[in-house]
Amino acid sequence: MMWALLFLVPTVALGADVAGDLDEWLHALDLEIQTDFSETFSGIRVRVDDMMCDRFDLDMIDAEYIPPRTLRLELEGLDGKCEGDYRWDFETVIGTFGGDGKVSGKIRNSEVRFDAVFGIDESSGAPSTLKLDNCAVAINFNDLDAKGDALGVALNPILDAFASFFSSDIEAMVCDGIRAVGVVDLQGIVEDAGLGM
Repeated sequence: MMWALLFLVPTVALGADVAGDLDEWLHALDLEIQTDFSETFSGIRVRVDDMMCDRFDLDMIDAEYIPPRTLRLELEGLDGKCEGDYRWDFETVIGTFGGDGKVSGKIRNSEVRFDAVFGIDESSGAPSTLKLDNCAVAINFNDLDAKGDALGVALNPILDAFASFFSSDIEAMVCDGIRAVGVVDLQGIVEDAGLGM
């Protein structure tokens, strides 16, 4: 839900003076990604979790009107940096060896698209509800780098398998959040703000 609201609020405000702060706002955004990657390679089990993404940048927001009451929003050129924890262990006849460290990567040139569908109050003709729908996300996550113990550098080729896994996690999280917004009561928001309708 937060992804949808975090992107929708500054998008709707683009016509206002605060629109100039969008880059700064995105750059300060911290986003925790719920991921739990675990794979075994040549007997070495590697786990990655607690991923946090921040320092987001966005090239542009494109809006297309689709009759009768839909606004298609496309967020293009989304970049960011992510970091999390990795752990590895290897079982032998004399015991289990392991280590840990940090893994980082970059989100580059990614896209988020969704429709904002407005409902109309029949008596006044004013927008009364808002529903976010038709989510499509393409996340490009790469430039993985592991740092920590002596094995960390050797894990870098192995961690490439994590990239597609993590990209899918982000894509699912964004669309789940957009769908979770449900139907927003615009009239109620306006009334609560004391603006009338």
